[in-house]
Amino acid sequence: MRDVAAPPAPASNRLRLVAGLLLLAAGIGVLVVDLRGGGLPAVGGGSVAVILALAMLSSLFAGRVARLVAAPVAATRGLPGELARENAARNPRRTPRPHRP
Repeated sequence: MRDVAAPPAPASNRLRLVAGLLLLAAGIGVLVVDLRGGGLPAVGGGSVAVILALAMLSSLFAGRVARLVAAPVAATRGLPGELARENAARNPRRTPRPHRP
């Protein structure tokens, strides 16, 4: 099998990192301020911002996390577990996306 997707440009990763961190900081800031006495809509907005930021950042850290978390799975599941771990570490941008049948 061939990897048909081109690797992302470093500028794209940098932009994703900066935008994700800014959105995460804004979401956490809204949550901290509004949990002291803000209304439910503001807390909901902050929560949505944090979730979106984590979704943006997840593909940047998925490869490292896959190597760490999947090591016990690879050890207990044998070759299929090792292949899954290597695939997730090799192409982490595919891991956080939902599977479409």
